[in-house]
Amino acid sequence: MARTLGDRLQAGLKRLAAKGPGQRTLDVAFVKATSHDDGPPKEKHLRALVEASKHGTSEMQSHLAGLIESCLLKSADCVVVAKTLVILHKVLREGGTSFRQDVFYKSFSHFFDRLGNFKDDRSRHSWQLSTFIRAHSAFLNQRCVLNSSYPCEEGGSRLGADLCPAGLVTELPLMQKAVDLGLQVGTSNDIVGGRSPRTLQGYAQNLVLADVLAIVLGMMRALPTLVESFFATTTKTSLTEAKEMVLIYQESRDLIERMSNLDESRLGQWGGLELKVPPQSVKESMVLEIEKIERLPPRERSASGLTDASDSSSPPRLDFEAKSFPSKDGK
Repeated sequence: MARTLGDRLQAGLKRLAAKGPGQRTLDVAFVKATSHDDGPPKEKHLRALVEASKHGTSEMQSHLAGLIESCLLKSADCVVVAKTLVILHKVLREGGTSFRQDVFYKSFSHFFDRLGNFKDDRSRHSWQLSTFIRAHSAFLNQRCVLNSSYPCEEGGSRLGADLCPAGLVTELPLMQKAVDLGLQVGTSNDIVGGRSPRTLQGYAQNLVLADVLAIVLGMMRALPTLVESFFATTTKTSLTEAKEMVLIYQESRDLIERMSNLDESRLGQWGGLELKVPPQSVKESMVLEIEKIERLPPRERSASGLTDASDSSSPPRLDFEAKSFPSKDGK
């Protein structure tokens, strides 16, 4: 669909109001990327915004963050808001590290404040898209919480890869919440225009599912370290913390299983990847270990911690992996 007269006027006004050629290019690309037509933002406009976040000056990066902030906090049009979320998602995934760490992640929380209750009820289409906006914004907010605490994007560490066990106990719940919210977005039945990446919602769902898959793979890397830490625990760890590790393992396992059981038609281009679900037997062994310690007299329990010194058996060997299989078209 062609851009509306209002979109053209807005682009013209931005050209006149810009303080310099760099800002003019950025403003016009943003206006065109948030036009009122039903499709996703055009790649050339998204690319211009991503490049500004990578190679623009700090003033340009702050200006880009301001454009995103203004739309998310003030616009009442569901299409404009949905496209702004796509822009933000794309820039966070592919944009510059300095934009993320030095500009956006330092003050992102208020960007999503009003979107949890966003509602554009002008039509059935706008009502459905509003539902999707609320879900997408909740996922993006949690994604920002996770990545601002444990950088895993370009230039950062891999999710779940380089943390001590104590760090994993904090990181894994953040990953779990992001996966749960992401699956709600990626498999939403409130579809406006179908799941194709050529539609606005389908494009956003593909971005979300790509992130969910990356986080799930990070969880699969992290769980063996978590379990090994559990069985190697000394008196430094309390039973309460040990039980928390069991709950974290179970929740992570459930989410990985949920992801692995998704109908391939819902995964689109991300179909064809088979995830190996962590074994339930490991969780059962962890529970038995806790029960064994709980049966000990208090004095002996205090002396032994979580590991019975007389038991030299090794913890279960973990083998989590993801294997790529050809999709139905043979690719």
